[in-house]
Amino acid sequence: MSGNSKEIFGQNLSSRRFSLADQTKFSAFSGDKNPIHIDPVAARRTLSGQCIVHGMHSLLWALDSLAREAGVTTSELKVNFLNPIFLGEKVECMWDEMSQSVVLLSESVKVATITIKPGAITANDAVRTGIQMPRDKPQELSFLECSELPSQPFRIFGNEELSKKLFPSFSAVYGSNISREIASISQIVGMECPGLHSLFRSLSAQIGLTNNSVPRFKVTRSDQRIKRLEILVEGTTVVAEVEAYYRPPPVRNPRISEIVNNVNRNEFKDIRALIVGGSRGLGELVAKLVAAGGGRPTITYNVGKMEAEQLVEEIHAWGGECEAIQFTINKETCLPPSVSAFNQLYYFATPKILSNRSETFNERIFLDYLDIYVNAFNDICEDIVARHIDCSVFYPSTTFIDDPPPEYAGYVKAKITGEELCKTLSKKHRSLNIIKPRLPPLETDQTNSLVRHSYTDSVTVMLPLVRDMLNPR
Repeated sequence: MSGNSKEIFGQNLSSRRFSLADQTKFSAFSGDKNPIHIDPVAARRTLSGQCIVHGMHSLLWALDSLAREAGVTTSELKVNFLNPIFLGEKVECMWDEMSQSVVLLSESVKVATITIKPGAITANDAVRTGIQMPRDKPQELSFLECSELPSQPFRIFGNEELSKKLFPSFSAVYGSNISREIASISQIVGMECPGLHSLFRSLSAQIGLTNNSVPRFKVTRSDQRIKRLEILVEGTTVVAEVEAYYRPPPVRNPRISEIVNNVNRNEFKDIRALIVGGSRGLGELVAKLVAAGGGRPTITYNVGKMEAEQLVEEIHAWGGECEAIQFTINKETCLPPSVSAFNQLYYFATPKILSNRSETFNERIFLDYLDIYVNAFNDICEDIVARHIDCSVFYPSTTFIDDPPPEYAGYVKAKITGEELCKTLSKKHRSLNIIKPRLPPLETDQTNSLVRHSYTDSVTVMLPLVRDMLNPR
């Protein structure tokens, strides 16, 4: 923790790094098994691009720290989740007694704020509701179905022993029943409504014994324009108002049968394309375009085996050719020995492109980009040259270079470095014919957001570039 954080936000109660194992335990306790929290492969296609910590997990950890380190309990609270907490990053829990608030920080940036009303709590360990069996997978409702959802049972999960293990100080002071109910609110948002495509934004709660004997929840207000839902939760020990958003589902590329009329028959019949990162996004689209024109794409995937297999099956079912191989980009990247019969390389390997949380340039994020966009790309190109393969190479750059958004400074700097590398490689190796178009933002999982934007049609942008690859010089 920096000195500035302590000076501004008060006393450091505790710090930790959440792991996938931590997430799995909380998932069992809360009943919230939404893949954005516990499935790294599925989480790749969400807005965060990776697993994030349950909001209720971070809240209970903060309240547990507050009870243990400051001896403070609360009968009312309001929590706002400002930024996602990623697995493995250091999170600090800060207590400001003057403002009666807790701030969770990651790299000195607020990820959550919790305002409390201090008050004595009578521990209640009597189990008022039996432990329920959670769903195996989240509901996948439309926003309209969410907004019209009638009153539903509020099912409680977890047990007393797990409560004491995960949040010992909180459970000792508040009782396991309150711990169970707060945790189970996560299940309402992540598994019931909105369910699969959910984003927990805020919670206002009153904590203590209520007169409600039948736990229920219901949607009280919805806003179609911004896909916002307000949910009233009435438990036996907690009454809460929840604000949640219906986040957009993963972007779907058009099927090959939907784009075949855009492509001339057999115009790509001589193409043997190796598409690095071809199981989804623009790589998936290029594979379909090449196959639709009579070419033979080979796609690589890192962890998205199921997506890669589905793409191969789709192209085969249509009557085209395609194969998939597992390939992981690392610091000593070289192509698998079995991959040699190709005359085009498309390089779509990419991490999730994240905006900076603060105005400070994030050197760590920049270096991560550099490893993939520059170092690994260079290694693959040198490997191609060593195998004596004449090859056209597609390196996707970005129009962000022309008008750099400050929040993407690391990404832009890495892409500029990548463009310079392309120039160097082209001069050094005449067998590499490299094109490096600056692509505008296109609708992919990378650009998916809560706010809907109008994008240029991806086929309209990518098809001419695939044609350019026939004669890149």
